[in-house]
Amino acid sequence: MQSSLENLERDFSTVSTFLNSSLEMLKADTRTTAALLNQSIQSIKENVVGLSSSTNTIMAFLESNLEMLKANTRITAASLNQSIQSIRDNVVGLSSSTNTTVAFLEYSLAMFKAE
Repeated sequence: MQSSLENLERDFSTVSTFLNSSLEMLKADTRTTAALLNQSIQSIKENVVGLSSSTNTIMAFLESNLEMLKANTRITAASLNQSIQSIRDNVVGLSSSTNTTVAFLEYSLAMFKAE
């Protein structure tokens, strides 16, 4: 019986040592995992900040391009209005010249008939 009790105590000691060793390894693994998770979280935070900065830069660029596009559209509209007015002026001038030419031809024809 004494021998069985000694064997049981030895087995219990072996199991206890094994369990304590396993617990220490688990604690070490947990600390390593926590450190890796903290690094990952920090990296994600830095990427989010970088992404936010990039997004702000892109938005500023797009807003600037939009303003330039608006300005160019206004310039183009003004240029088109000037072109339209110039065409109208030319049509009026052409009409006036045509009327003058017709009047001159009618006068010349009347003079020719009078001779």
